Amino acid sequence: MEASGSGAGLTPEQRRLTLDERLRIEEAQGWRVESRSDHQATIVKGKHMNTKLNVILTICTAGIWGIVWFARWITGGEKHRTLTVDEYGSVVDSLV
Repeated sequence: MEASGSGAGLTPEQRRLTLDERLRIEEAQGWRVESRSDHQATIVKGKHMNTKLNVILTICTAGIWGIVWFARWITGGEKHRTLTVDEYGSVVDSLV
């Protein structure tokens, strides 16, 4: 015999709406959606570094630009996070 109503979670539509609301909050803070499904989204913040340009600059400056490139790589670049809404409406936020 099944227990009805015990531990019932959110409907798929409620989970989607929960993710929509969280994404609006993250977008207001500068994050953008990279990919998305009904209950999970990958968001990104920052700018992609142009590797080809940095290699050319490093070669042309006899390696000096490599120091700058390394510092920019450590402090900048893109940051990725994954937001997942579980069956109870909790949003799990993890770094990618």
